[in-house]
Amino acid sequence: MKLLPGERPHYNAFYGVGHLVCSLLSRVFFWRSVVGLEHWIDGPALITPNHASFLDPPLIGSACPEQIAYLARRDLFGNALFRAICFGVGAIPVERHAADYGSMKRVLGTLRQGKKVLLFPEGVRTFNGHFGAAKPGVGFLVYCSQVPVIPTYVHGTYRAWPRHRRFPIPAKTVVVFGEPLHFEHETMPPTRETYEAIAGEIMARIKALKPRAIAAL
Repeated sequence: MKLLPGERPHYNAFYGVGHLVCSLLSRVFFWRSVVGLEHWIDGPALITPNHASFLDPPLIGSACPEQIAYLARRDLFGNALFRAICFGVGAIPVERHAADYGSMKRVLGTLRQGKKVLLFPEGVRTFNGHFGAAKPGVGFLVYCSQVPVIPTYVHGTYRAWPRHRRFPIPAKTVVVFGEPLHFEHETMPPTRETYEAIAGEIMARIKALKPRAIAAL
């Protein structure tokens, strides 16, 4: 969604308030900057960032120029407050440690509605600040949905709030959106090897964005 001069992005009321709060907090406490918005496209897409911290979803979401959908651990829906927040922002519940075909169907349904979905290819937050391997499930979703992929790199969130720290600390952060990826599904067989190859290519493109983040610091 490329906004015209003076045009404002569209969010529902709940999402809009959350977006405003996250934008303010990310700029004040985490000096968040955004690079690569010229690569943003209209229509459905998978936004695929690296995963370093609990800060990643709100930080990346606040950098997006339109409302997006998120995946959230199913156990978060057991808490009334978190359940209200998750449903308010259109989060899709997903199981962490098992193949969850129901969640995959909901992701595909959300994409068919013309929306964008934020999906972490690594599946879990990094333990040491380094990149992890992408799960073949992201390749499966790309193959089945046939939507573009926006590789995304977020920098600084591991320093601000890594796994081993109880509370976040201020740190400079950068969100980089890369050039969209398009996969020629007609020439690729529906096999695990194909899904792994797609996932690997996405992860390679995410890693390639790191120098742009460093340059923006």
